[in-house]
Amino acid sequence: TLKAEVLDRQAFSTHEHMQQALDRWRHVYNVERPHEALGMATPITRYACSLRTMPDRLPEPDYDSRDEVLRVNASGVVRLRGQRLKLSIALKGLPVAARPSENEDGVIELWFAHQRVARLDLKAPKP
Repeated sequence: TLKAEVLDRQAFSTHEHMQQALDRWRHVYNVERPHEALGMATPITRYACSLRTMPDRLPEPDYDSRDEVLRVNASGVVRLRGQRLKLSIALKGLPVAARPSENEDGVIELWFAHQRVARLDLKAPKP
């Protein structure tokens, strides 16, 4: 809806120009325009602030003592078994766990918290 109603309809000369258009659209979408899925109510009538507060800093993931914990560098890369693995710049400075795959021999999986982010096949030829 945003793409069809704002982004595809105009070109923006500055970030401020784009932000103004987005702010106008958000107001109409959430405050003025009724939504069929909400029984023709507007989203603002259904919104409630969360009672939980967001911590200033999330705790680092807690990995198993058998995991090899690696820290992602500023480029989003870790080194494992002599290989350089590009994970994500979003993980820079954070710990990831390297652990053997439960399903494939010779494969090490890299995990951030509960999400697998990469795999290293030790049997594959090195690039």
